[in-house]
Amino acid sequence: MKWINKKEFGKFSVEEYKEDEIENNENEIENKDNKNNNNNNKIILLKMNDNENRFNPINLKYINQALDYIESIEDCCCLITTGTDESKYYSLGLDLEWVKPRGKSSFFNLLYDLCVLLERILTFSIPTISCINGHSYAGGAIFSLAHDYRVMNDSKGFICVNAIDNNIPLPPGLIDTMKCKINNPSLYRDFVLMGKRYGGLDAEKLQLVDRTSNPSTILEESIKLAKEIGFKDKLTFSCLKIESYKLVSQSLLNKDLGQALKLKMFD
Repeated sequence: MKWINKKEFGKFSVEEYKEDEIENNENEIENKDNKNNNNNNKIILLKMNDNENRFNPINLKYINQALDYIESIEDCCCLITTGTDESKYYSLGLDLEWVKPRGKSSFFNLLYDLCVLLERILTFSIPTISCINGHSYAGGAIFSLAHDYRVMNDSKGFICVNAIDNNIPLPPGLIDTMKCKINNPSLYRDFVLMGKRYGGLDAEKLQLVDRTSNPSTILEESIKLAKEIGFKDKLTFSCLKIESYKLVSQSLLNKDLGQALKLKMFD
């Protein structure tokens, strides 16, 4: 497994997956009659290298710059996001330590910037896979849900939206993102309203994630899934996603804070 053409954006990096020669020859034989084998086969990795990978204006700026670059790559077929191999975190969501000294208006601005990122991932023009290498909490968990697929570590880390435990009411956009991804009412109740956390195996059973894998092979499993998905026409795929998530996109982008305005953190 090789990664090439690494580009860095702050504490985030983008790399392209390159098959070794043997693997590539085997896939050429297997896919020689596949109509979707249009050389649009670059699997792109967006690696978050900031340990807890919390969202603050600086990190969000670099993530968006990385996504701009990825969108400029014509022959890519799938995007995988993950944390570093050394970290026990995928993402812990909003950077509360950054925002608390700056007050409520800064918190709401940061919340909106997160909504913009979620909308971008939700409607991204190629399939997206969240490779959940470790803990995925709060906004980080919602970020992973905005992806098309999720592959989670089966032996360490939890996925959890703990807004109830932090006394943070969420705006409509974040709620609608979770509602469009979680169809089981009981799971939605436990995950969103009660803040229940799930390890990888339980999350897979409940279809909160699509697959699980052990820490040493989770990225390989994500690459395997990307290959199974294969190439999808960018324009068509993008149009389908935009129409599928139109109401959620509107909810994320309209700056309606809803019940989040009742936040007491800064009182």
